Amino acid sequence: MTEVGSHVQIPRLILRNFHNENNELFYYDVDSKTIKKGHAKTLYREQGYFSGYVEGYLGKTVETPLGKLVSFLKKAEFKDGENPPLNYIDTAFTYLYSLISRSPVLLNEINENSSFFQLLSEQDQHDIAAHDTLIMAKERGLLGEYRVAFMVNKTFEEMVLPTGGITQYGSRLICPISPWRALVFDKNIRNISDDENKNFVTLFEVIASEEIVLINREAMSQEICRNRKHIVATNRALLERLLKLAL
Repeated sequence: MTEVGSHVQIPRLILRNFHNENNELFYYDVDSKTIKKGHAKTLYREQGYFSGYVEGYLGKTVETPLGKLVSFLKKAEFKDGENPPLNYIDTAFTYLYSLISRSPVLLNEINENSSFFQLLSEQDQHDIAAHDTLIMAKERGLLGEYRVAFMVNKTFEEMVLPTGGITQYGSRLICPISPWRALVFDKNIRNISDDENKNFVTLFEVIASEEIVLINREAMSQEICRNRKHIVATNRALLERLLKLAL
């Protein structure tokens, strides 16, 4: 069964990390208020959403470098000598900007505030929001008060994935890349000075399952309130438990 969504926000390389052993995933559909089964290759896709040029730009600028960083994060034990890819900070911020630029919330706000934008075709609107906003965010160093860190979930409680891609949790913005790993953007991480090890990264290890439950609950609540799309998990039971907490 093919599930076709109305927006393209989360890269497929991230969604695949939420497949279970049967090569499938489960997601809560906010609009229909039901839990469904799907696959990374078919969930949340709409043909022609972006032009070929913007698809290529996003692939080269966002997904290719992100793939290298995700591959490192999934395998890393964070021991001496295990260094993340060069420019991992820029890669992480570019991914964060891409999630913001492709969000339904941003698209709606631009539409509401620009009479010219409303005259464009839907594809042109999607292209401008995703492409131009991403470039502007990179040029202006948007969210420059945040620092990049990694999160390792060492509990038995899996993280879920809001298809908005971002969960605000205290001073942190959390972007799950698998049930066990996440990119974190935190205002409270100090800068590394020039004379310190540039390969140093901040690592958050979560050992309390209660904290993952709190992060998941925020992920679900915020997705329901903001993007109103999907929350992805490897299994139905996890989503059912979260719904009881979030609603």
